[in-house]
Amino acid sequence: VSQSRYNKQFPNMARLLDYLQSTHIPKQYVVRRFLANLQTIRPEFSINEVHPDFHNEDYITILYYVNDSDGDTYFFENDECIYRVPPVKGTAVMYPSTTLHAGSTPTKSNTRVVINLCFGPKHN
Repeated sequence: VSQSRYNKQFPNMARLLDYLQSTHIPKQYVVRRFLANLQTIRPEFSINEVHPDFHNEDYITILYYVNDSDGDTYFFENDECIYRVPPVKGTAVMYPSTTLHAGSTPTKSNTRVVINLCFGPKHN
């Protein structure tokens, strides 16, 4: 399914969306949210606020890492970190949008850039 509304504004993202929807996202899903996040280097390490992307059980999030950086993404269950993903350029992590997670600030890299894509079922 082509995300034509992104084609003019974000031509590279349109290709990424088409790829994801042909390989990883159910055919009946569409983009529900599209965010870019840039964090700059900080002198001290900190983890951002722990949160879900959505409270809807049917939604899927893909977090795409734009650049190599420190500033891992942490995934939580019952207030305990159960998994962490380092930002590696061109990689992504996919998870249910209800998953509790948080990014962290880079302390060695100048920037940490991610694209957060949330997909959900089409509404009739």
